[in-house]
Amino acid sequence: MQAYDQDLFAALHKARDAVLDLYRPVLDAHDLTEPQWRALLTLDTVGPVDATRLAELAALQPSSLSRIIRAFEARRLVATNRNAEDGRRLLLRLTPTGKALLARAQPRMQDVDRQLATLFGGTEVTLLRQALDALHVVLSTQTPPARKLRRKAR
Repeated sequence: MQAYDQDLFAALHKARDAVLDLYRPVLDAHDLTEPQWRALLTLDTVGPVDATRLAELAALQPSSLSRIIRAFEARRLVATNRNAEDGRRLLLRLTPTGKALLARAQPRMQDVDRQLATLFGGTEVTLLRQALDALHVVLSTQTPPARKLRRKAR
């Protein structure tokens, strides 16, 4: 690996950690982790969905999502119903309690979004998002996906 590649890898992790540090106080105030937030927001966006699809959409490992679902059920944030088309599958949906939590947390998360745009620049945030989306598309269309190979090897 070239020194440049190592620097890029480190830079991505440093930036991720710095960004998450901005959001963590809001997440902590609502007793949520970052993966839980992604699952909650995705559920709100897509509506009732099975766990496999939720894991894909929220970029979560199925084992992590299983723990998240158990935590959400304990807090009564989600409910499950059998899929009418396939009785073996459960559909997850936000409960009124889950929707209320989201409604309380979202404005504060949006405040952090605005803070980030102020600190880094609105145009820069937009360009960064576009570049990250493009990177994701390029890497996720590899055949076979390196990410899936790595996880299976464990």
